[in-house]
Amino acid sequence: MVSLLADIAVAALLATIYRYIVYPAFLSPLAKIPAAHFSAHFSSLWLKYIRYHNIENRTVQALHEKYGPIVRLGPSELSINCYDEGLKTVYGGGFPKTTWYPLQFAFYGFTNMFTTIDSHAHSVRKRMVSNMYSKSSILASPNLRATTTAILHTRLLPLLASMAVSPIDILPLAHAYTMDSFTAFHFYLTEAPRVTAWLRRWLGVHLVPAAVTNGFQELEAWNLQKCDEAAKAIAASKTDDEDAPVVFGTMLAQFRKLHGGECWGSAADGEGAQRRRLEIASDMFDHNVAAMETSGLTLTWALYELSRRPALQARLRRELLTLRPPVSALDAAAALPDPKTLDALPLLDAVLQETLRLWPAVAGRQPRCTPPGPPCTLAGHADIPPGVAVQAYAYSLHRNGEVFPAPEEWLPERWMEAEPARLAEMRRWLWAFGSGGRADQAFRRGYLH
Repeated sequence: MVSLLADIAVAALLATIYRYIVYPAFLSPLAKIPAAHFSAHFSSLWLKYIRYHNIENRTVQALHEKYGPIVRLGPSELSINCYDEGLKTVYGGGFPKTTWYPLQFAFYGFTNMFTTIDSHAHSVRKRMVSNMYSKSSILASPNLRATTTAILHTRLLPLLASMAVSPIDILPLAHAYTMDSFTAFHFYLTEAPRVTAWLRRWLGVHLVPAAVTNGFQELEAWNLQKCDEAAKAIAASKTDDEDAPVVFGTMLAQFRKLHGGECWGSAADGEGAQRRRLEIASDMFDHNVAAMETSGLTLTWALYELSRRPALQARLRRELLTLRPPVSALDAAAALPDPKTLDALPLLDAVLQETLRLWPAVAGRQPRCTPPGPPCTLAGHADIPPGVAVQAYAYSLHRNGEVFPAPEEWLPERWMEAEPARLAEMRRWLWAFGSGGRADQAFRRGYLH
């Protein structure tokens, strides 16, 4: 009996060694892919270590420079850094998202368009807002023109003028401006004036983990309050084309169309209405926070780089002065130039493209999962099985020296001087907003700001 138990124990030990060490390290289809660390074949501890110490992006970039376009980060986790059999296959091919997204970015206990894993459910949410975020809708939006004019002339430009003789901490100001701008589009302008003061306090007070948690709860409560106020304004017909909750109103109308009946209410109005209320609020939370973080960071980096190059800054100013009518901080009643004319400013476009390249707001991993079915091929490696986490990093893609010479330098000129073929290749590799069906739907709105 003792001998039998010993045999079973040995067999179990050998099976465990085979399952968790021998197979992943030597026999798995992933074993032939260069490993980031010797332990990456059978353990994720090394990967957890670099993530804990916040050195993942730089470390993965160095690994791609050493090993090439594909690296094994863990027993079932890969990083890709190529377009063909990389970005095109994974993101253009509709590989599903992983559970990392709802664990990180679901709000009020509900998923949103960004965190939805199921492709069909994502498509339903995407159709709700795709027309609203199209380039033609953005450029023709009376709400966008009115709110942008009000925020620029009555808030941002006067504030900058009052601070012209002293140093400016541009990061909180950029975040406040983008939050004001997007909140006016998502909800309505009437509520936006309080955002700047609230945001500055929120950014400046919470410095320790417990306070960050409190800040997150405060942000959720603020977002839900704005949703409730927008719903009341719609119900009371207190909106117009120039001051309307464009995004929220569209989401609410689409939810009513999709689910029927009332889609906004408290728990007293029924479980269905309360559920829809929190689902819509989760989407609006995602829209607001993503807008503030990404656009605010991009604006900050652009201003930082321009501040280091006075001559380039002067060139950009001369280009902007060609807009008609000119933008003036002294005339709050003046109309803004047609947004379409911004597309015709080559230096402005180059500054934005290069800022998005060198300083992408989302520089880290965007994981996907190899789909069920037959194995796939990634970066020249066939037989990649289903269920493997695979991800690209904008940080690494944008530092490919073959596509972007001198990748660590901020050079807007590269976008203006490149031959058409080179320019097309750079645009293929520019991954500031993702790609494929899951790309950022609001990138045109952010780009315009």
